[in-house]
Amino acid sequence: WLSGFAAGEVVFRGGTLWATWFGMVEGINADASINYTALNNSLNAFSNISGFGEGKVKIGRGIWKYNTTLSIPQGIMLKGENETDTILWYTGITTAIQTSGHYSKMRDFHITSLSPATTNWMTATLAGMGTGQTGILIKHVNTKIKDVTISYFNKSTAGLEGIAIKTDGANCFSTSVTDCYIRYCYGGISLEDTVTDMSIIDNDIIDMTKFGISIGYDWNATAQTLFTGDNFRLHRNHI
Repeated sequence: WLSGFAAGEVVFRGGTLWATWFGMVEGINADASINYTALNNSLNAFSNISGFGEGKVKIGRGIWKYNTTLSIPQGIMLKGENETDTILWYTGITTAIQTSGHYSKMRDFHITSLSPATTNWMTATLAGMGTGQTGILIKHVNTKIKDVTISYFNKSTAGLEGIAIKTDGANCFSTSVTDCYIRYCYGGISLEDTVTDMSIIDNDIIDMTKFGISIGYDWNATAQTLFTGDNFRLHRNHI
């Protein structure tokens, strides 16, 4: 028991924990609200992480359904087993994952906005329209996204354009997106507002409705952004 916390409250200072320890349940028919609460609690179980090294939240193999935006705290990594076997199914209508602090990391999972039980899901045929607006929203410094698949953020109604990864705000620099697979979205990677020292390397961005990589345009507002940026490294992307 640490000073400042209630008796019986578990607080991690670095290391690895599993979302299932907090009640997250695998399966197509799992309760999305309960799973969101469990995963959110696991991401926020670390205390003073900047002084104790990296905190890692692991999600195992299976389909993990949830319905509310996940926020990745400073210094925390959200990690699955791999892009094929760990599937996060976001059933909400806004943003599936966003950063809420600097130095956050995401790797080795698949985030989708369409039920993986849908016929022809992720095959050569477009299976349908997802519900979500943004797969991953980057709002902070030194975000690292690697070996993540993002699919079916392809909603294209007015004011709700589905984009796999986008930046937002004045702190979106020193960030990298590498070795990701983006498919069946309205747009792939949208670099908006202030983005510098950005590395977009070795990504497959295919079957987009509108664009692969966009710089300086807000597709939701359908307008140019107040854009400042330099030091872009866009290498070996398959679009």
